[in-house]
Amino acid sequence: MLYKNNKATIRAFKAFGLDSRNPYHWRRLLFACTGILFPVTKSGRKKLWDRRQRHQLLADFEAEKSKAPALTDDEICKRLHKHKYKAHQARTLRNRLTLARAELTDR
Repeated sequence: MLYKNNKATIRAFKAFGLDSRNPYHWRRLLFACTGILFPVTKSGRKKLWDRRQRHQLLADFEAEKSKAPALTDDEICKRLHKHKYKAHQARTLRNRLTLARAELTDR
């Protein structure tokens, strides 16, 4: 068989505990590998941050504000994006900051 010369295929069967002589195991190996190589991600809008994350953003914002009190909220959010929250746009941080502040005043 073709796979006998392919060491990677043999290693894959062993790693998943599958028998290469069983045609159903070939299918299981294919599904396992495609799931690893091409994971399904959830589409749509990302979930809003939880309370702990919003409070952390407030704390980080206040720390930056105390270093440079003349900066606007937007400028501080740009700094936070650049230095600590690289995965989030400055506009997103600004929106979540507004939500965090609203939550704080609702108490």
